[in-house]
Amino acid sequence: MQQQLFCTERKWVDFVASDGYALFVRRVLLDDVFWSRNLPRLESFYYNVILLELAYPRVKDGLERIGKCGIDLSTFSALRKQ
Repeated sequence: MQQQLFCTERKWVDFVASDGYALFVRRVLLDDVFWSRNLPRLESFYYNVILLELAYPRVKDGLERIGKCGIDLSTFSALRKQ
């Protein structure tokens, strides 16, 4: 739910669940501390793992990810310029 709040720029959302008899409602607030702690880690993962795998697929061929070889986006960019 935090991801949905962040992506839609909302401040809160109501989580609603029912078993057919009872209704459960809980308001969930955007957690700025969560995002300040995790967004840099998510960005690093995206740029150094996901993006490189999308650009240069290796896992589907049974090879290790580029990141497992000690290469990240900045290293890869420097290698391409040489």
